[in-house]
Amino acid sequence: MKLVRNSVSTLTGGAFVLTTVALGLLILNTQLPIPDEWIASTRCAVGMPAKDSACVVDAIRAADSARDAADLARQQAENALAGQNLVFTQGDPIKDGVSVVVGTIYQNAAARTGIIRSFCWAIIDSSGLDPRVGLAVRDANGRVEAIDLSASDRDQLDVSPSDIDAARQTCPWPGGVN
Repeated sequence: MKLVRNSVSTLTGGAFVLTTVALGLLILNTQLPIPDEWIASTRCAVGMPAKDSACVVDAIRAADSARDAADLARQQAENALAGQNLVFTQGDPIKDGVSVVVGTIYQNAAARTGIIRSFCWAIIDSSGLDPRVGLAVRDANGRVEAIDLSASDRDQLDVSPSDIDAARQTCPWPGGVN
């Protein structure tokens, strides 16, 4: 028992001395500064980054890139509407007063051949107006990309995120592919 007590006491004392010496060296020795990169990466890892750190800059770039992609898809949809080159297909209702519609641009609209691009919207029927909220875009290869909805779009639709995902699945794409 005396041996165990002495061992624990020795280990505790040794750990205290080593910790004190290490802290003293870090505080007093200007020759061993902690690299700024290490501090920045540690702050990023624990979720408390400095506002000019690389992880914040990367997160801002990713958010900007996603916003730019959504803006481009929205602009393409608006351009297609302005050109009146769309052939519309009515889809299922999401809820009362809100339904899904796909507008498709064809190389030959009369024959409905040569799909260029399709746009899926949620259409809100309100007093004769039909405000459109973009849900997804499908390219000529059949690749579908969801459009991120803004907070005002989600408020305007007044549906849950799961309703929006379900609506995207029911977009009446040309050829029946969802």
